[in-house]
Amino acid sequence: MPDYSTQATEQIRFPETEYKKHPTLKMRALQWMGKKTVKVNEVSRPQITEPTDVIVKVTTSTICGSDLHLYFGEFSGMHQGDILGHEAVGIVDEVGANIKNVKKGDRVVVSAVISCGQCEYCERKEFSLCDMTNPSKEMEKMYGHRTAALFGYSHLTGGYAGGQSEYVRVPLGDQNLLVVENANLKDDLLILLADVACTGFHATECADVHFNDKVVIFGAGPVGLMAAMWSFYRGAQHVVLIDGEEYRLEKARQVFGNLNELGGMKKADVELWKGKSKNILESDLQSLSLSSPFTSGSESTEKKIESKQENIPSECFSGSKAFEQEIPKHVQFHTINFHDWASVDGGVVKAVQSLIPGGPDVCLDAVGFRFERGFLHTIERSLGLETDTPQILNDCIICCKKGGRLGIVGDYLNRCNDFAVGPLMEKGLNWKGGQVFVQRYWKDLLRVFETNQLNIDPTFIITHQVPLSQADKAYDMFANYKDGSIKVLLKPGMDTINL
Repeated sequence: MPDYSTQATEQIRFPETEYKKHPTLKMRALQWMGKKTVKVNEVSRPQITEPTDVIVKVTTSTICGSDLHLYFGEFSGMHQGDILGHEAVGIVDEVGANIKNVKKGDRVVVSAVISCGQCEYCERKEFSLCDMTNPSKEMEKMYGHRTAALFGYSHLTGGYAGGQSEYVRVPLGDQNLLVVENANLKDDLLILLADVACTGFHATECADVHFNDKVVIFGAGPVGLMAAMWSFYRGAQHVVLIDGEEYRLEKARQVFGNLNELGGMKKADVELWKGKSKNILESDLQSLSLSSPFTSGSESTEKKIESKQENIPSECFSGSKAFEQEIPKHVQFHTINFHDWASVDGGVVKAVQSLIPGGPDVCLDAVGFRFERGFLHTIERSLGLETDTPQILNDCIICCKKGGRLGIVGDYLNRCNDFAVGPLMEKGLNWKGGQVFVQRYWKDLLRVFETNQLNIDPTFIITHQVPLSQADKAYDMFANYKDGSIKVLLKPGMDTINL
């Protein structure tokens, strides 16, 4: 019997996943060497490997909370020597022959998600579902399909070298780089657009957070904090943030506790979000002139525009309703430390009910599969009986009001036991999640940053700046919640510090 599962994959022309090594020039890069072991080593610098490549000299990268899944050896597809990191800002050092929109010397943000810009999913702006960048047959076997490639995030997502290095090769550079012309914007702010600010916004998009919503967010790491910021920005009236690390909750109280005195979050630019299914954004029109490295033949611009108009769903602009409302005149913010409720029957669900009788309109999961409460799931995971734990998902389902909305952006790998599927169905909850559509959001969120539409500085999540040369120590600090770490930046050109 023929194996139909791999035929589609074999017919696709994927970008080269491994970069061409420079014969003489070297760079420093953080490499995964095994469980809980990372090391900064000298490796060959990348060269232009394909004509659609761009080489970026990295000025800032970060350690993301999801990098800890790799650090702890809990994510499949890692090979010794893999270069980590999926968030980077830098200066264009070299461009391939087919690059049209990026030039040497440009300051750029590197998207965590590698997308082609041309496939069915990219046409719909669902960039993390791209068909054309991730050749992993392991993922296809696990999920039935492949999602987009990610930088520095295992061979399950393509095996591309990441940005925790002095240089990074960016395949399909016209699609996966955001050129920033405003020299007044610091790296510390721009790096948020590579992933975390967009992911926090994606959570609120998945759950359609809007005017007067009551929102509960599980996880006060960088993504959860960004989700809280964007929830208030979109008009939420009450936000509750749940975590087990008191220093993170204290940071949240410092930032969001006085929003009423600040006048809340500034009202968004409504026109920015009023796209309709038959409209074409200016950025879409510009992209029509780009040639695809994966397709042959030609098509008239008129036909391309017509095709785009038919394929862009109204969901691409689902945030529009949120910004056509007035921002609440008075907002509420609370935090819950789940350790304080561990001995109480009902736990954090009881705590949420005490703050929001009837339950929140929205629950957001910014934690993911690594959270274990009690011995059962610890044992099941250690024995390979499940890869993920459902406890945060179950809390979201039980907390949320009937007919409510769930946004899931915490990472999940494969399967779990004891999932509360009955309450999910019987309560009529709407559920949406997935990896972030970075290229769908980053231009608009950059505009929010540039025009000072927020009453708070989004870089409040950044707690440490560490030289790339000490990235191994930074991982240990971050993984073990040391020194109040929330978001750690890595700076290739920075002098050694005491850690």
